[in-house]
Amino acid sequence: LSDTALKAGDNATVTLDFSEAVASFSSDADITVPNLDNGTTSGTLAAMTSSDNKIWAGIFTPTANAEDASNTLSLTANSYKDLAGNDGPSETTENYVVDTKAPSVSSLQLTDGVTTLSTFTDRCFPVTSNIIVTFSEAMVTSHITTSTSDTHCAGSIQVSSDNFSSCVRMSTEPTASDNTNRTFTLDPNGNLSYDTTYKVRVTTGVKDVLGN
Repeated sequence: LSDTALKAGDNATVTLDFSEAVASFSSDADITVPNLDNGTTSGTLAAMTSSDNKIWAGIFTPTANAEDASNTLSLTANSYKDLAGNDGPSETTENYVVDTKAPSVSSLQLTDGVTTLSTFTDRCFPVTSNIIVTFSEAMVTSHITTSTSDTHCAGSIQVSSDNFSSCVRMSTEPTASDNTNRTFTLDPNGNLSYDTTYKVRVTTGVKDVLGN
């Protein structure tokens, strides 16, 4: 496979190089694409073609909105023959990853360092609270950014009390709270204001580890 980490919009060229020319080979019948947990396949392999019946190639397109870390394409034994009629053995590709699903925010929390609350609706929070954003999967930390130098609404995570005309300045860039790079904490530069409603916005500037 020309690409073993397939994100949204990617495809891979699958090349199959036999030791000699083969007969009765059809990629549609002889190569198996693995199933995902939901019963769909991890992708679609277009019919492979060859100019010499030895080296075959086709395009593999991953299934949309799917995530699976363990996949191999399998060539079935005895499903093809050489020109003398000898059956060929089974083979598999190296592992490839399918992640064509966009990351999402799985939880948004505030904390005062002691108590963590999971909902913002009609709740009061200490002005010393930090903001905790947890994503559905591992993220690229360099794409998790915020406003640290002023109150302009910059970065991929923004906090505002005036519908993003301005934003809360943070003391540092968001920090990953664990080694999974899923949970990030934002620490305001000073306390939040009393009797104030804040909004938190996560932009499409965030990316998961494959670049979705």
